[in-house]
Amino acid sequence: MSANKRKYTRLPIYVTTELRMNDGSVHECLSNNISFGGALVDLPEGVNLESGETCEVSLVLQEQPERVEIKFKCKAVHMQNGIGLQFVGLYANNYKDFVYMMVNETENPEVLHGEMSKNPGFEISTIKEF
Repeated sequence: MSANKRKYTRLPIYVTTELRMNDGSVHECLSNNISFGGALVDLPEGVNLESGETCEVSLVLQEQPERVEIKFKCKAVHMQNGIGLQFVGLYANNYKDFVYMMVNETENPEVLHGEMSKNPGFEISTIKEF
């Protein structure tokens, strides 16, 4: 059996996820797993993303009393068992929320802390403005 070649630990995090396509359409789905490098989300009906195509993704952590979301710019990397998305940009004001969510969702936070110390920027750029 080959070793896991993934750079980041995937966590089974199931949150409402909104895909905003380049044509402006928004599709709601559910995340299956998330890592510091990307996410696997369900394939919503009517969504046709090609490998390499970009979109914006919002992980909706809370709707009420006020919406809490983490927004990313993403690139589709595959369409197998859902949409495999690579994070390429994270809104700067969401950075702490994302780290907090990831560390709190794992049973082994030391592993994630190690990943953050090796790659503190998660190889994604931060976006200052919406």
